[in-house]
Amino acid sequence: MKLALLRFAIASRVLGSFAGVGRRRTAVLSFGAMILALTVSTPAHAQHYHPQYSQQYQYSQQYQQYQQYQQYQYSQQYQPQCDSYGPALMGPVSSMPGGSYMNPTRPTPPGQGAPSAPTVDPGSPMDPSNPSASPQDLSNIPAPTADTGDVDVSASVDNFVRQSGVSSESQSLTPNMVGDMAISSAQYCDIVSGPTPIEGAGGVAGYSRRIKISDNNSPFVRHRAFLNYNHFHNAFTDALGNDFNADRYTAGIERPFYDGNRSIEVRLPLISSIDNNLSVNEPAGNDQQLGNIALAYKQYVYSSPQTALSIGLAMVIPNGPSETMDLGGGDQFRISNDAWHLQPFIGYSEQVTDRLFVTCFAQLDFDLNGNRVDFTGNPSPGVIQDQNLFMLDFQVGSWIYRNPSAHVTGLAMLVELHYNTAVQNADYVGYTTYGYGNATNRFDVLNLTAAMHFQLGQKSTLRVGVVTPLRQDDRNFDTEVLAQFNHYFR
Repeated sequence: MKLALLRFAIASRVLGSFAGVGRRRTAVLSFGAMILALTVSTPAHAQHYHPQYSQQYQYSQQYQQYQQYQQYQYSQQYQPQCDSYGPALMGPVSSMPGGSYMNPTRPTPPGQGAPSAPTVDPGSPMDPSNPSASPQDLSNIPAPTADTGDVDVSASVDNFVRQSGVSSESQSLTPNMVGDMAISSAQYCDIVSGPTPIEGAGGVAGYSRRIKISDNNSPFVRHRAFLNYNHFHNAFTDALGNDFNADRYTAGIERPFYDGNRSIEVRLPLISSIDNNLSVNEPAGNDQQLGNIALAYKQYVYSSPQTALSIGLAMVIPNGPSETMDLGGGDQFRISNDAWHLQPFIGYSEQVTDRLFVTCFAQLDFDLNGNRVDFTGNPSPGVIQDQNLFMLDFQVGSWIYRNPSAHVTGLAMLVELHYNTAVQNADYVGYTTYGYGNATNRFDVLNLTAAMHFQLGQKSTLRVGVVTPLRQDDRNFDTEVLAQFNHYFR
């Protein structure tokens, strides 16, 4: 407008000068036009932009709004503390499935009701380098939805599994059963003075020849290597009344196959305890020997990331040493390690809530062929059958701490109840003065286990615990202390 009026005034002035008429009126009109042009002019700081740059300015404003919206979205999803896994200790666990632990390498999906990012119309791409592009309409951005606190166990557990580096396809972070392994066996007996044992409760065979599949195991099929340590206080008594402890070290590996729905497990124990070569007249010594190798097959009947029902079959191979008892006067008992044990089992585990979980096992133990018994001077060896057993184990536990960004990513408390009973009467082999068998015949062992479970980093666990007998008459030891380490390969 200003430029047009100036042009009009100048043109009027020129034309008037050439025409030579109305000079005074022309001068007045020209001066008025100039004053009007100055009056309607824009402020001094405003400049005229090409339409292309005006559009770019409008786009940059809306793009900044979009960036602010995105930052708000992420601030709602990812907060400094890990809400999905609880605060540092004993605090409430947020139910937000997406969690609040920010890990750029493992993006977490938003929970139900969370606003999604605005979709970009293909016809109007948002490219800051192209000022002619049409900016996206951001007027219909939905308002962010706050966390309602509703519990979503499945999503919370899945997220913790993923952030902890354990595959949710074949793994669950539900801790293994701890166990209580110590099974009563036969003892040497003095027949003359009555059927009283001269080798104490349990017998060496009870700690080296039989296993419990529930010890450091889970109904979930897993790919792992593990080490177990069990210390049994006052597990044995020799013929002179001396008490002996027992220490058992077990190395094992579990390997899944068939798409992770089945697994094979191998266990090899090493026992450090009372010597297998005993005497009724001399105190016993200590010795170390390999126990029987155990193989176990396990497969799913039903599985989900939080629940597993599995069945399996374990086989105990008699590769351990035999036992001998020197009775004095040249007489000697020899108990060979010949029995193959077959152990069918069933297990169930469930992550009930994002904190609470339960696990249980039921197992039978069958002696298939018995052990040969030789007595000096008797040409006819006997055979003694180990008692068949039924074992029931129940565990309940709770996560009290979880933080995937720490070295110790999880901490859980475990309490277990173990019931072991004989389902048949005991065999007995006797020769003149001495015999071999279970003098107490039937037994019912009830043990209580309490343990702490530590999740170490992404692929390892460590548990420490204590086992105490609840029935004094049938106990196999006074107290048990244990430690278990697992390393998971996926």
